[in-house]
Amino acid sequence: MYFYESILFSRYQYPYDQLHIAYRNKTLEVSSYYLRLNDMFDEGERYLRHLNGHRVSFNLFNKGYIAFSELLLATGVQRPINIAVFNPLLIYFIYMYNERIESTNSILAMDFFIEHKNLFLHGEFILDDYMIEHEVYGDLEPTKYGINLTFGIKDILPDLHCNINYTRIANRVYSTYNPRINVERFIHENLSIGHYLGSNLWELKSSITYLKSKYQGELQFIYRQTGDDVLYSPYNTDHFQGHNMLDPLEPGAEWNEAFPYVSDGGEPSVFWGFKMNHYYQVIDHLGVNLKASYFPKSGMLSSKFNVAVGIYTELLKGMFKSLRV
Repeated sequence: MYFYESILFSRYQYPYDQLHIAYRNKTLEVSSYYLRLNDMFDEGERYLRHLNGHRVSFNLFNKGYIAFSELLLATGVQRPINIAVFNPLLIYFIYMYNERIESTNSILAMDFFIEHKNLFLHGEFILDDYMIEHEVYGDLEPTKYGINLTFGIKDILPDLHCNINYTRIANRVYSTYNPRINVERFIHENLSIGHYLGSNLWELKSSITYLKSKYQGELQFIYRQTGDDVLYSPYNTDHFQGHNMLDPLEPGAEWNEAFPYVSDGGEPSVFWGFKMNHYYQVIDHLGVNLKASYFPKSGMLSSKFNVAVGIYTELLKGMFKSLRV
């Protein structure tokens, strides 16, 4: 049901060593999972990193679902797995606060899917950090959140569908204010666990797809604006200049920043263009994939026009049948 990129778990990720436990019936699904993240080093120390999560999903009268999730990234020098957080009904933030457990980073999330006749709506919302207190200047840091919405129409014509997607991820999401740059951030094997582009961006995508048993084709338009990277660089503290975050809040102090945020008042990077993706099954167990793109405003791409061709086959009959979608 993720029509484009997810903002909670990217589709562009390495596999995880993982454990997943779930209870499911017609109305409800409750699950708890553990993902083993790669170790990281800081000042000569080896940090073990663990990602736990739990999710509660409700069936909406067979017209979709709504689900609530919580993720917890825990790290420390030779830190073992915490068995307590496998409890799917445990609220991580409260547990960590009461137990005074440090070196953690958590995210709250909600996702849903609703369909009515030939219309559907899919959405994700994540909350990385929200400042409740307003006692020091650092408490004025903007809320770190992400939104991902997809609206679609099925069968405009037979087998022809269209989608439109909007993604907005605030600055500093997936990160944390910590001198250790990567240890507590949502990164696995140097790739973002959440949205593959990280944070500090907004993006609009629209596509028309044609789906048949032997042919699938898509034409897509993309427009994106991105600011300074924070996932792989030091946590941005430009707005602390002239303020001591440990001092009482100054009268009239405020923290305003443009979005996407670019240091020194610069302009965000703009990326837009078109993509085509075609797949044709020539014969049983043999297919051809043709991709082409044209980006007049190409950002980091070295060429505005790009083409790729792929050939897919099964070496043994039925060998990859379980991998088909």
